[in-house]
Amino acid sequence: METERRKAIRHGSFRIGELTSSHLPEPVDCLVRDESGIGALIEVATSSGIPNQFRLFVRSNNLNKHCEVVRRTAHAIGVRYVKPA
Repeated sequence: METERRKAIRHGSFRIGELTSSHLPEPVDCLVRDESGIGALIEVATSSGIPNQFRLFVRSNNLNKHCEVVRRTAHAIGVRYVKPA
């Protein structure tokens, strides 16, 4: 059994959002599977081409966060929320 390494407990959210970045030609639709106060797990059609830093917008709960990728698979991105530089 794998030990939980997250600093905060994540809760299921299943909210539709979009990823934006100056390195993306247009916003990328996503599904926020779970989130905590410090990060989230995001599903995308493909994680290829998504930069290591981007902004996450979720209209249904007014989430607007700068994110940094900490884990990536073909269709999922684990992020931590960061303060803008």
